[in-house]
Amino acid sequence: MSDQSVATILRNYISGARLDLPVNKLGAPAIQEVFARFLPGENLVIDPITTQAGDATAYTVAGTGQNRLFRGMHVSVTVRAGTQLQILLTADATSTPWALATSFPKLADTLASALQFKQASWRLASSAEGSQPPGLSFKGTLDISSSLGLFVFLLGESDETLTGNVESITRGIPVMRLDAGAARVGKDLHVIKLGSITLALSTETLPPVRQGGPFQARVSLHVGTSLTFTAQGKPVAIPLSASIGTGSSAIRLTADPSSLVSAGLEELGALLNSVSIKGLSYGDFKLEDQVKLTELELVVDPLGTSKINRVGLRLQSTQQWDLLKRANGLPLCSVQNIHIQTTLRAPFSADGLMLALYGEVVLNNSRIVLQAILT
Repeated sequence: MSDQSVATILRNYISGARLDLPVNKLGAPAIQEVFARFLPGENLVIDPITTQAGDATAYTVAGTGQNRLFRGMHVSVTVRAGTQLQILLTADATSTPWALATSFPKLADTLASALQFKQASWRLASSAEGSQPPGLSFKGTLDISSSLGLFVFLLGESDETLTGNVESITRGIPVMRLDAGAARVGKDLHVIKLGSITLALSTETLPPVRQGGPFQARVSLHVGTSLTFTAQGKPVAIPLSASIGTGSSAIRLTADPSSLVSAGLEELGALLNSVSIKGLSYGDFKLEDQVKLTELELVVDPLGTSKINRVGLRLQSTQQWDLLKRANGLPLCSVQNIHIQTTLRAPFSADGLMLALYGEVVLNNSRIVLQAILT
């Protein structure tokens, strides 16, 4: 196909100041595939056209987009000649603040409506360009202060640029993950000091709750950070993560179990505002000095007097607790698989410490789940 024929094809579908291009007329499978994935059943429509121009290798038309994803945005589409025709479309928001629900109305009742972008751009391409794969991608500058005012104390006030690719669109709901750039500075929350903070935004499609019902959208802002403390005499950084969804007023940061470690009871006290759990006992059961940390959670409440509302630890004992013994000294009834749930609430004094013991009572071949409050 000659360079002149590229311009001719596009001009054939321009009437006045309107481009209404059926992409199947371009005879390029890659272009048809990318439109089928992200703009199924739609022609490419720009109305009104503000500029159009061509050179030896390509022809570009720009103006106001009318496709559902790009409606009202400034759209520029370039068709390039080659072995197969290629298309590159960019769409930039012309008014701010802008929200993802503008392109995807199905996100209107989710967190996406509250996230305000100072700048937003879509990119639709039929072929790879450098490190950018073909398909639909997004880049936008999120206004943290306006969007996440409750969490500014944790995230800071500076804007954040989010970028990522759209994997698919189902019933008008996108599946995508948008990642932030450089990590944000960590925060000292007095009781706990958090490491550098990362952000990511994800959208996904949920199946109907009842047969024949509508598909649902879930939008979450993912927060990643870390907590450093001393375990067995060595500094250990434990990754923490949380998700902020619609209506969130608190953040529950939890640790990946695979990142947790064994530590001394005195060392674990550093996670509990130095409240000691070394003397923890119940009856004749006493927790050993070295235990496995199996769960860790921090609840951050932006509305609370103390930003850290709750610290929770789950500790695993390696010993068993013998309740009854046979005449020969062997256990008749014992508690095995013992876990201790430790929760400390604000204002983080010993009075706010709550403890619970969980385990399995083993009697011969029978097992009974045990739960007890520790004092």
